[in-house]
Amino acid sequence: MYILNGNFFTFILVFGVCVVYIFELKKRLSNSIKEIKNQKENYIAVLNHDLKTPTIAQIRALELLLNEEFGKITPEQKDMLKITLDSCCYMYEMIQNQLIKCKYEDSKLSLEYSNFDLISVIEECLNESSNKLKTNSLTTDFITPYTFCPIYADKNGIKKVIINLLSNSIHNAIPASNISITLIKENNKIKLKINTKSPYIKKNEIKSFFKKYSKCSDKFNKIGIGTGFYTSKQIIEAHNGTVIAESKKGEFNTLGFNIPMAV
Repeated sequence: MYILNGNFFTFILVFGVCVVYIFELKKRLSNSIKEIKNQKENYIAVLNHDLKTPTIAQIRALELLLNEEFGKITPEQKDMLKITLDSCCYMYEMIQNQLIKCKYEDSKLSLEYSNFDLISVIEECLNESSNKLKTNSLTTDFITPYTFCPIYADKNGIKKVIINLLSNSIHNAIPASNISITLIKENNKIKLKINTKSPYIKKNEIKSFFKKYSKCSDKFNKIGIGTGFYTSKQIIEAHNGTVIAESKKGEFNTLGFNIPMAV
């Protein structure tokens, strides 16, 4: 009986030590999670304020210089300013895509559905991209049989996708070529395509575009395509849609998406 009691008390002692140890581990884990969360929030704040804001100012200043708002510039100066502007746009889009990705992974970016005109949103995106188009001597055609295209979706999310796909198309289009944007309806779905004359991309490289982390070929690496296409895919799939990425030798490359007209 004494031995049994001794074993019992030993068991209680060991069990108690284990419980205390588990609670201590849980406490440390909770503190570690909080610390990681704080670090991530600080990282997002740095991206948003310390990097994004000054980058926007740099882009606007370079655009004014290229438009000769402060006086004439030489062709050599214009070429250098174009290279600098392209670099700043690259930085801004990487920051923007990283912010969106962080919010998506934290489930902070929820879809806010509303009724809006998709044609107006596309025209807004083209207007916001006008300086990039001008810098690369590109022209655009927006082809659609409609004057109004109602849709029920997350307006800000869809606009981010269009801006991202359009930016990629602009940066990789052959200079002085044309970008064609088509919008049609098929089986209660809306299909948007952005066609550009740009270098051919192999099928295996296209498949890697929409992965969370991807290394793309030198032909298609001018901007943060890895995070940009990944977040675009996340947004489109959240709308029960699919992304489009196609390339044909000697023809046009195509980026776009299909989404339902309403959920």
